[in-house]
Amino acid sequence: MIKQMLQFHPIQLEDKEWIDPLLAASDNMGCEYSFANNLAWRRLADSQVGSWGGFYLNKHETADRISFLFPAGNGDLAALLSELMDYANLRGRALTFFGASAQAAAYVQQQFPGRFTVTAERDDFDYIYRLEDLRTLAGKKYHQKRNHLKKFQEYPFVYAPLTEADYDDCIRLSAECYLQKNGVSDYSGQVEQLAIHTFFMHFTQLGLCGGTLRVDGKLAAFTLGERINSNTLCVHIEKGDLSFNGVYPAINYYFANHVDDPAIQYVNREDDLGLPGLRKSKLSYHPAFLLEKYRLVQTGFHEEGE
Repeated sequence: MIKQMLQFHPIQLEDKEWIDPLLAASDNMGCEYSFANNLAWRRLADSQVGSWGGFYLNKHETADRISFLFPAGNGDLAALLSELMDYANLRGRALTFFGASAQAAAYVQQQFPGRFTVTAERDDFDYIYRLEDLRTLAGKKYHQKRNHLKKFQEYPFVYAPLTEADYDDCIRLSAECYLQKNGVSDYSGQVEQLAIHTFFMHFTQLGLCGGTLRVDGKLAAFTLGERINSNTLCVHIEKGDLSFNGVYPAINYYFANHVDDPAIQYVNREDDLGLPGLRKSKLSYHPAFLLEKYRLVQTGFHEEGE
């Protein structure tokens, strides 16, 4: 039998055709398991992609480690993990996985006891909400959100699905938000601008959806996302003009109320990056749960190689 070689290349739009079925096979609700996200954020870690034995591989490299998004797909997972260890070790580096679920971490520990350290990455946990909660804002716990929403509703606003006619205004608002946060000195902020341009450049091909809020014709907020598994919509980008009171609760509320896919039960609003203000904001919407993610780092590699 011919041994399958591991080969990687920078992710391109044309890769969507073969990557999407492999992501769908895992049905993961994590924001990393989205072709659109992988394409848009490819420059953050100079990621490359490839396939092996029915699995999708997304690789990041540093001077001391070779890291992979925990593989998505169907096949002999244990054989793949062994192959990836060999791949990294032959290049003089330890193997790392990121974005692994609790189940994936347990599987690796069972298959390779003592070979990996497992660390929960709290800053990367995704916030998962019930769509119905975001649509209704019902109950005492959402009292403050309803008050913010009422403030925005005092403006002469219009909500509409995001279309090609909105792209330029959305990009302009994103740039304004970027400059207000002094994003010029922040590499992740710079990459976000590139990601936003990628989303709009390929909006239809990526299967994205979104919504806009305009006040007297001026764009006040927009959001965009996509269905990423059998029951979850992921919000990739959300931007608002803070001169409008309640703008963020409003775009969240109206977008949730215009989701027309009956299969959607949950909304993934991604992680908080460990930023205290963002964490407080995401918790204030009372997530149904936090999607835990783990980093697995190969241990004892240097000792084994000596």
